[in-house]
Amino acid sequence: MTIDDKITATTTGTAVVAAAAAATTPTVITELVVFDFDETIVDCNSDTFINELAPDGGHIPDELYAEFLLNNRWTEYMAKVLGYLHSRGVRELDLRQCLKRMPFLVGMKDLITKLSATSAAAGPAVAVPVVNENNEQRNYELIIISDANSVFIGHYLEFNQLDKAFRNIYTNPATFDDTGCLKLTEYQYQNWCTTCARNLCKGHVLEEHIKRRAMEDNQSYSRISYVGDGSNDVCPALRLGPNDRVFARHGYPLDKRLANNADLKAKRYQFNNANDISAQMF
Repeated sequence: MTIDDKITATTTGTAVVAAAAAATTPTVITELVVFDFDETIVDCNSDTFINELAPDGGHIPDELYAEFLLNNRWTEYMAKVLGYLHSRGVRELDLRQCLKRMPFLVGMKDLITKLSATSAAAGPAVAVPVVNENNEQRNYELIIISDANSVFIGHYLEFNQLDKAFRNIYTNPATFDDTGCLKLTEYQYQNWCTTCARNLCKGHVLEEHIKRRAMEDNQSYSRISYVGDGSNDVCPALRLGPNDRVFARHGYPLDKRLANNADLKAKRYQFNNANDISAQMF
C-alpha cells in the first residue's frame, strides 16, 4: 500500500466513523412543562391552608370574605387575611412552619425531580438525558404560573429541595415587613382577559415567556405541556396548539370547562395524581 493509499484509507475511515457518530448522536429537543401550584403541585390551596393559624379553630372573620364576594379580588382578600393573622400574633416563622406541612399531590415530588434532572437548571453534573425511540434527547424546561405568591411557593420548594427545578416562577410578589407581616403585590394589572383574574392572565404570561426565551436565548419548544386544575388555567390551555398537551385534574374546574370545548386544540389528559402524568410523559 502506497502512502497515498494509506492516506485515502485513513480519510475514508475517519469519514465513516464521523458519519456513524452523527447518525447516533441524538437530536436535542426541549419540552416546556408549565405547572400551576395550588391543587396541582400541592394537594391543597396554600391560601386557605394557612387558615389553621387563625384563632378560634382557624376561623377567618366572615366580614373579610364578604368583602371578597363584593369585589372578586382574591389577592386583596389574601392581603387582608395576612394582616388579620398578623394582628392576632402570627409571625414569619409561624407562616413558614405552616407552609412546610402542605402535602404534595401524590407522585408530584418524584415527577418534578425526574423532569428537572434533564433541564439546564439541574446543571450538567446531574443532568440525565432521556432519549426516545426516534433518537431524540428530550429535555424539559419547567416553570410555574400561579396566583399564589412568591413566599408561599418559594419557601415550600426550598424546604423540599426543589427550588432549583424551575427556570421561572410567575406569581404575585410577597415580602415580610419589619414587623413580620407578609405583604402582597399583584403580579400585574390586566383588563384584556375576562377568563383570568384582574391581577394575572396566565395565558399572557405563558406567551410572554415563550417570546422572551426565543428572543433572548434562541430557545424554541417541541411541545408545551400544561398541568393545572382551576378556572384560571383555562386561558393558557386554550392557547396551546395541536401538538401540545394539557393535563387537567380530574373533576376540577379546568377539567370540567375543557370537556367538549370546541376551542381546545391541545390533547387533554385527566389526572388524579402525578403518577398519571408521569405515565404519559415517560
